[in-house]
Amino acid sequence: MCRSGNDRRLSFLLLATVAAFASQLAGVAAAQRPAADETPAAPGIVYLLDVRVNGWPLELVARFYDENGRLSLPAEQFDGLGFKLEEAWVTMVGGQRRVYLDQIPGLSWKLDMRAQAIDITAPFERLKTNELHVSPRPVRIESRADWGMLLGWDIFGEWTPRARDELHGRTVSTNLEARLFSPLFTAAATGFVNVGQGIKTEFVRLDTHIDIDNPDKAWRLRFGDTITAGPRWVRPFRFGGVQWTRDFGLRPDIVTIPVPTLSRDVSVPSTIDLFVDGIHRYSQAVDPGAVRLTDLPVAGGANTIQMVVTDQAGRRSEVVLPVYSSTALLARGMSRFSMEAGVARQNYSIASNDYEGKFAAGTYSYGVTDGLTLTGSVALADGYWSVVGEATVSVGKLFVLDGALLYSDGPAGRGQTWVIGFEHASRRLSLSGYYARASERYFDLAALFGYNRFRERAVASFGLNLGRAGQINLAYVGQREFGPGITSVVSGTYGFDLLRNRVRLSASGYGDTDNESWGVLLSLSVSLGRGNTQAYLQQSWRNDQRSTLAQLRGQAFDQRLNWEVDGTVGDFKGASAQADWDGERADLHFRVDHSNGSTGIQAELMQSLVFMNNQLFLAGRVDDAFTVVEVEDSPGVRVALENRTVGRTNKRGRIFVSGLQSYVPNAVSIEPLDLPVDASIGDPATQVAPKDRAGVVTRFSVKRARSAVVTLQLPDGSAPPPGASALVAGIEEPVLTGFGGEVYVRGLKPGANRLDVTWQGGSCSVTFDADVAAGSLPRLGPFICVP
Repeated sequence: MCRSGNDRRLSFLLLATVAAFASQLAGVAAAQRPAADETPAAPGIVYLLDVRVNGWPLELVARFYDENGRLSLPAEQFDGLGFKLEEAWVTMVGGQRRVYLDQIPGLSWKLDMRAQAIDITAPFERLKTNELHVSPRPVRIESRADWGMLLGWDIFGEWTPRARDELHGRTVSTNLEARLFSPLFTAAATGFVNVGQGIKTEFVRLDTHIDIDNPDKAWRLRFGDTITAGPRWVRPFRFGGVQWTRDFGLRPDIVTIPVPTLSRDVSVPSTIDLFVDGIHRYSQAVDPGAVRLTDLPVAGGANTIQMVVTDQAGRRSEVVLPVYSSTALLARGMSRFSMEAGVARQNYSIASNDYEGKFAAGTYSYGVTDGLTLTGSVALADGYWSVVGEATVSVGKLFVLDGALLYSDGPAGRGQTWVIGFEHASRRLSLSGYYARASERYFDLAALFGYNRFRERAVASFGLNLGRAGQINLAYVGQREFGPGITSVVSGTYGFDLLRNRVRLSASGYGDTDNESWGVLLSLSVSLGRGNTQAYLQQSWRNDQRSTLAQLRGQAFDQRLNWEVDGTVGDFKGASAQADWDGERADLHFRVDHSNGSTGIQAELMQSLVFMNNQLFLAGRVDDAFTVVEVEDSPGVRVALENRTVGRTNKRGRIFVSGLQSYVPNAVSIEPLDLPVDASIGDPATQVAPKDRAGVVTRFSVKRARSAVVTLQLPDGSAPPPGASALVAGIEEPVLTGFGGEVYVRGLKPGANRLDVTWQGGSCSVTFDADVAAGSLPRLGPFICVP
C-alpha cells in the first residue's frame, strides 16, 4: 500500500506525541509505587469486545485487558455482565479492581477478533439469578400519627307504649370513647352508662390503655386493659397490666407464612407462564440464565403450582410444585412472641375496677423450617405455674398437623392436657378439627381465675365445594365438663346460586343435645334491579314452632342509606322496618318492630368530635384511622379516598376523612380542576398510612401566582411567532407564545412587569403594568414588544 508524503509526516508527528506522553506516564509511575498488596500494572493490549454468554448476545461492550494471553476486565463490568462477583476473584492492578477470567472456576471463553467479540461459557451457578416477583408485596408506607383528640358517643334508645313489656323496654344506653393520639403513643378509654325503667343508673368503665408501637421491628407495647395473647390452646382472658407482643399487623408488607419459590435454568430466550390451581396468573419473557420466581400468589390450603417454560422454537417444559400454605405455620426464621404481666379482670362490663389474680406469662414461636413451627409458653401466678409445648408441622403437601402438651402445677396439684389438631383446605375440600383432653387437676390461667373447665372437647368442620352444584358445610362442637352431661351441637348448610348468581337457594339446620333443641331453615334470596335491592324469603322450623319470613332490603344515595322491611307469619308473628344512614357528621339507625303484640321503637345516634390541626370536626362513628386533608386556602375542592369522592374542603381548605385502614397505604387525592385559576399543585395524589385508631394530616401544597393572558404585538402590528420563548423578569422558567401573540404568564407582580421574548432570528421586550386580582385570569394588552 502506498502512502503520500503528508501521511508519512502525520504518522511521524503522531508517534512523537505518543512517545512524549509515554515518557511522562513513566515518570508518574516511578513516583507512585504500587501498594504492597497490589499488582503493578503490566503492559498489555486493551480490547473493547461485544460479549456473548453461553451463546446469547448481551448487546453489551466490555473492556478487556490481554496480558500475555491472560484476560481480565474491571470488576464492576464483570458484575454488570450478569456474573456473580466474589471478592476472592478480585485482584488490585494499578489501583483498579480487576477479575482474571482464568481464576473463575468452570469459566471458558473464545475470542473472535474479526467480529471484535468474546463468547464466554459459564455454568449457571456463576450467573446472577434473575429474580421475578410474581405477586409483589405491598409497598411499605411509613406509618405515622399527628397530635389530636377524639370523643365519640353512641346513644341508643328504645321506647315501647306499654310500661311493662316483655320484648321491649324504655331505656337509653350511651357508649363513650375518648382517644388521645400522637406520634409517640395512642391512649384510649371506653365505657357506657344505661338509663331506663328498672335499671340502676351508673357508669361502667370498659377499657383504658396506652399503646406504643414500633412498626420497624413489628412490636407493640400496651399499658392498661387488654386480652392475653398466649398459645391458641390456652384460653385468653382479660387483664390489666402490661403486654409486649410481636404484631405483624403493623407491617402488612411482611409475609409470615411460608411462601415457596420456583427456580429454573433457562439456556435460550424463553417465556415463563405460571399457573396456580390451573388458573393462569403470570407471564414473563426471560433471557438465558438462572431464573427464580418469588412471591408466588398462593392461597391458604393446598395449592398446585405449575411453571411452563416455552423457548423460541416452541419447545415446552414444565415444573409442578404441590404446596400447602397455612397461617398456623411461620416461615423459616420468622418468630412471634408475647410477654405480659398484670391482674386478671373480673366481671367485665358489669364492674369498672374488679381485678383479682396476679400473673405473668410469656410465649415464643419460631419457624424452624417452612414446614415446622415450634411454640413454647410459661405462666406464673401465686402458688401456680404452667408450661406449654406445641409443634405445628406440614405433613407432606396435604395438611397441617398440630399437637400440644400442657402441664400445670397449682393448688389442686399437678395436671396435664394434650391436644391434637389437623387442617386441610383446597379448592374443593376443607377439613379441620381438634380434640383436647384434660386431667382433673389441670388448670390453665383462665380456670385459675374462675373460668369454666372442661374434661374433653372436640371440634370438627367439613366443607365441600361442588362448583355450580353448590357448597356443603358441616360442623360439630362437643364438650364434657367436670360433672354430669355432655354438650354437643351439630349444624350444616347447603346452598347454590342460579341465574348468574342473582338467585341463591340455601338450607341449614342444627341440633343441640344439651337442651334437646333443633331447627331447620330454608331460604331464597333474589337480587332485583341495579340498586342493590334484594328480596329474601325464609321458612323455618324450630322445635315445634314454624314461621315464614319475607324481607326486602336495599341501598340508596351512593350506599349511604341501607333500608330493610320484613314481615313474619306463623307461630311467631311480627313486622319491622329499619333504616341506617352513613352520614358525614352522624351515623343514624332507626327501627320500628312489632312482634306478638309488642311494639318497640329504636333510634341510635353515632357521632365523633375530633380536634386536630387546630380545628374541631364533627363526624360519624370513627372505628379505625382517619385523616384531615388540607388543601392550602382552597375551599370547595373535591377529595377522594381510594378513588371514591368523599366530599369537598371547607372554607379553610380542610375536610375530615374517616374509613382509612391503619398501617396500610391509603390513596388520598384531590381534584386539581377545582383549584382557582391562579393556583397550581405538584402531585394531586398521595398515600398515607395512619397508626392504629389515630389521625394524620395530609397536606397538598398549593402555589399561587397572579396570572394573565398577555397579548403582544411587534411595532409593525404583527405578532411574535408561535413557540417563541417568553421570560418574565424575576422568574427562571420561560413560557411559550401562542397564536396571535398570546402568552399565558404566571408570577406577575403589582406594578411594572418586564417580558423578554426570543425566537430564531429575533427578539423583543416589553414593560407593562399588571393589576391582577387574586383568583382571576384577565386578558391584558395588546402591548407593543420592541425589538
